[in-house]
Amino acid sequence: MASPLRYLDDPVALARERQAFIAAALDLLAATDTVDLQVSRIVARAGRHNAAFYRVFGSKDGLTLAVVEEATRRTAVVVERRVAAAGPPVEAVRTWAVALLSLARGEAARAIRALALDRYRLLHRFPQAEATLTLPLRQPLARTLRRAELPRAELLADAAFELVLSRQAAWIALDHQPDADEVAAYAELVLDLVGLSQPAGSR
Repeated sequence: MASPLRYLDDPVALARERQAFIAAALDLLAATDTVDLQVSRIVARAGRHNAAFYRVFGSKDGLTLAVVEEATRRTAVVVERRVAAAGPPVEAVRTWAVALLSLARGEAARAIRALALDRYRLLHRFPQAEATLTLPLRQPLARTLRRAELPRAELLADAAFELVLSRQAAWIALDHQPDADEVAAYAELVLDLVGLSQPAGSR
């Protein structure tokens, strides 16, 4: 008798099932404060079976990592596009900071709440995945700082990244909806930190 999971031998079918589980988990994450979701809830939301879940991901940790990487990738695509279109380094850095800080508002805040609040826990749980959990968001800034020929560009990018992501998480944790002025003020602080601040009269 053929295995009911034989269809997953097809790479296309496997990819389709993988995306169905990830999409279900992302939907559930928008309504919770933690990435520690129950497998049964994810399977039910996806309309699939436990056996398929474990065939695709191997474990709950396998799905958790895949979901976090996908959420990070989606955010990074948007940030990268905006930074690339921003022009000079000053505007690119400001755009990078505003793009990430603005995620603390509205629907975006609900979508990333669990990820923002669990970021350090996730890095502790999956230290081998730092490159896929942080670098995609940090790279546009580091690239901009290197283009501006700033000394210690990587170190500055790390410091600015931690400032922005920590402030984003704090706003989300406090259910605070930052207004445009608050976001802009932190973006200017990032420019100060990396050494690209402009005289007040030229802003």
